[in-house]
Amino acid sequence: MLGRFGLPRTIVTDNATPFTSARFRRYCEVNDIKHVTIPPYHPASNGQAEITVKLIKRALKTLMSETNSVSSLEHQVNKYLLSYRNSVHSTTGVSPAQLMLGRNVRTRLDLLCPRKDVPKHVTPAPSAANLTQSVSRSQISQSKYFGGKRKINFTVGDKVIVKRHYQNGNKYKWLRGTLVKNLGSRVWTPPGRLRAL
Repeated sequence: MLGRFGLPRTIVTDNATPFTSARFRRYCEVNDIKHVTIPPYHPASNGQAEITVKLIKRALKTLMSETNSVSSLEHQVNKYLLSYRNSVHSTTGVSPAQLMLGRNVRTRLDLLCPRKDVPKHVTPAPSAANLTQSVSRSQISQSKYFGGKRKINFTVGDKVIVKRHYQNGNKYKWLRGTLVKNLGSRVWTPPGRLRAL
């Protein structure tokens, strides 16, 4: 991945041991990568990754029920990824393959309607400006019609009540605290000096 895409600016992960080790922290520092961890027991903070995992699980469950063979799992994953990467995305209006490669990938569906002169049918990838405008319009529309109604703005120093989870994940306690530092739109550093209610 590094040889193909280069170093990322930001990495968002959960708090698993591989991502909290001193070695990984040092790697991020050396390569000037901002590492953001999501709050424990709150997977919604990393919503895009959770949605992607949910989509893949659903697709694999369907594909595996059709074949009834666990040995073909790798084949089914590749089949799903080919379809996903070649499908037009509702937000961008183009497929991920078109954005990445500048063309759609040839599939078995193309055998039904063969293209004799491929260059005429290859549509150029949209320019960055057009894509940015298209994504922005789509996001505004989604927010307007499907966005949540709950708008809460916190500031540093606000008094809050925090749900603190324990090891097994089922037990928790509500604690009072004060917001110290903002890390994202809904993510804050743990409030200092938490007190039980």
